[in-house]
Amino acid sequence: MQIISPKRSPPLLKKNKINSCNRAAHFFGQCEVECAGLTAFRENLNYSDGDHLWATYRTALTNGLHRMHPTWTIAQIENYAKTHLTHNDSELGEILFGDDNYPGRDYRGRGLLHITWLATYREYNRASGNDVIGDPNMIQNDPAVASDSSAWFWSSRSINTQADANDVRGVTHMINPALKDFARRKAAAKRAFAVLNKGSQPCKQDWDSTLTTGNGW
Repeated sequence: MQIISPKRSPPLLKKNKINSCNRAAHFFGQCEVECAGLTAFRENLNYSDGDHLWATYRTALTNGLHRMHPTWTIAQIENYAKTHLTHNDSELGEILFGDDNYPGRDYRGRGLLHITWLATYREYNRASGNDVIGDPNMIQNDPAVASDSSAWFWSSRSINTQADANDVRGVTHMINPALKDFARRKAAAKRAFAVLNKGSQPCKQDWDSTLTTGNGW
């Protein structure tokens, strides 16, 4: 494994051991896709098609609306979702990713890797001291927290292991289990590697030799 020189590795990446050609390439490749080319640091929940919304989030909508309205039937939940939650990013966020203990907030995907769910926010809160429970928007609005939370998530889930093996399918599964936009993630990782490597570093031979079908390439 070729290690990037500490002089060239930003402190944030060094702290989380994202410090080799493979690790950095996969990290930046996944970030590029998760936040739409480094332009969207908050998951967009603005849906225009009620049927598509229901098909995408049926289980989460059922759980969330049942939490708020315990007596509702599935038919009532489906009808409400389709008729009230389209073009309604704020309420949809609370239903899908909210918690009764923190009204008015939601813990949707935010940051470079769109970390999601209250449990994950709480983990990061404890690890960093950043109060992202009280102010979840901190992850989307503060560039330092957006970066730190994503590098922390990568390290805490040991994604470097899959990156070391150049296992793009394994890396992607850790970020997005549905492998959404998988082709784009592969292309982004390749571009990131080319920029980092500049075609001359010793790690290129290892990278090229592991671009195999078994690794998802």
